Amino acid sequence: LTKIEDEQKREIVRRDLAKRLMGGMKDKLAIKSAWASWTTSPNKKRTPKASTIAGYEAIWDRFKAWAETHGLEYLHEVDRGDDERYAEDLWKSHVSPSTFNAHIKLLTSIFKILETSAGLTENVWARITRKEKAPDQGRRNLTEKELQTIFEKATGNQKLMLMLGLFTGLRLGDVVNLRWADIDAKLGFIVVVPMKVSRLGKAKKVELPIHAALQRALEQHRANADGEELFPAER
Repeated sequence: LTKIEDEQKREIVRRDLAKRLMGGMKDKLAIKSAWASWTTSPNKKRTPKASTIAGYEAIWDRFKAWAETHGLEYLHEVDRGDDERYAEDLWKSHVSPSTFNAHIKLLTSIFKILETSAGLTENVWARITRKEKAPDQGRRNLTEKELQTIFEKATGNQKLMLMLGLFTGLRLGDVVNLRWADIDAKLGFIVVVPMKVSRLGKAKKVELPIHAALQRALEQHRANADGEELFPAER
């Protein structure tokens, strides 16, 4: 126990010394400048889509606002205890476990990528325990009655998009990006590369059989459509 206590004390002294050394440096990475540094960093493994970046920026803005109210100006000033206090504040805002985990995951990634330029001695966010999703939380399948109600209320393009999702399993993003060239009416298949697969670099086409009811709806839609895309406005 004495040895463990000594190691813990040395670790505290080491972090305190490193923090004071960073405090005397001229080049320090301010929290308000960190977002620009991260977005332009060559160390990122990939460049996310614009919509994903917007979501990431919202996560960072939340942390930045919190840091400002707690007197934190530079990345190296975010110490053990700050991470726990922020995580507690985030959880008390009634976010879901998956949203909580997404926030902590992004903060961990940003601090890791900026570790050298910010002079970090450790990544405090890696210590935060992720939340587990409760068994009764998350998505569930719609009941047959709920599906029936939705299709009774849906009209026009919305109804056809729902039919495409129901009969093929395609996600909404794939549905709105469909082109008439993707539909092989003679063979009765929709041939596409799902977005989720293409983003992973696995550009493999899938053939989805067209149900007779869906076929009739597509033929009716085709008669009134103009252009290469099924849903240009929705896309």
